Amino acid sequence: MITMPLWLFLLSIVSSIIVFPSVIALLKRLKFGQYIQEDVLKHAQKAQTPTSAGVVLISLLSVMCFCAGALRSYEAVLVMAVFVSFMLIGFVDDLAKLLYQGNHFGLSARMKLLLQAMLAVLVVCCLGYLHPHTFADVPIPLGNARQWVLHLGWWYYPFAVFAMLGATNAFNLTDGLDGLASGLTIVVCAGLLYLLHVGTFDELSMLVLQDLASILLVLAGLLTGFLVFNGFPAAIFLGDSGSLSLGAGLMTIALLLHVELVFACMAGMFIIETLSVIAQVLYFRYTGGKRLLRMAPLHHHYELAGFAEPKIVLCFWVAGLIFLLISICFLV
Repeated sequence: MITMPLWLFLLSIVSSIIVFPSVIALLKRLKFGQYIQEDVLKHAQKAQTPTSAGVVLISLLSVMCFCAGALRSYEAVLVMAVFVSFMLIGFVDDLAKLLYQGNHFGLSARMKLLLQAMLAVLVVCCLGYLHPHTFADVPIPLGNARQWVLHLGWWYYPFAVFAMLGATNAFNLTDGLDGLASGLTIVVCAGLLYLLHVGTFDELSMLVLQDLASILLVLAGLLTGFLVFNGFPAAIFLGDSGSLSLGAGLMTIALLLHVELVFACMAGMFIIETLSVIAQVLYFRYTGGKRLLRMAPLHHHYELAGFAEPKIVLCFWVAGLIFLLISICFLV
């Protein structure tokens, strides 16, 4: 059982609320604003809303975790390095969109995926080096009393890389409505904190577990404060610098804890959003141009169906909580 320093959570909320008004004002002066897709006319009023808040969010996370002494282990440093490196990929993409004044002028999808894949391979190799004996084990939870363990051997490397790439881009696809991705990320952080509190992770030292808990608490607190400004109507957006880093960082923690399957259930709404895009593309290709949804990802489908944005976000948050409860049921 891990003791949670809740003062970190509260301090993170306050820090986020204090810092972001100045950040929003600065970004407005620099005209660092979001460009809106032409096919989402309902979002036209959001044009030029400050974006790339992920740079500030991850910077605050790094500074606060360092000051709180939460980077004492190699594992915690690796997790923080993942947050920062994927944030930089997203920031380059955000910056390119700003300089060329359009959403279609950022990093190409192929280049972005290549950079993510290179980092993912490096991270997975580091995980294998840190924990060689249990690295390839994937537990299949069947309640608190027992669980199966699937040993993948060398197949774990492509599995883990695919999981990182999937989580990174799933979080990115979900970041399309005010407060949607940040709110669902808080839910996932809460789920991972619960696992740290009730789970047994014999392959990890108490120091590592305490560091990971502190990182999750700080991140959840920062996102909670950020929601004050990112909730409808949003005064600032996460940008790719935020969504890419959140998905990659949390997936790295899940790989460290070997809770890949439980994490997938906790992040059920992110997976559904991704599957909606895949289904839309495949249906469009094999039906000669017909659409399965009005627009993908799924949240845009409901928007075009006439649902109010705050209502969609609230329903998705509730669905995220349901997925969290289902994942907990696998453990009890």
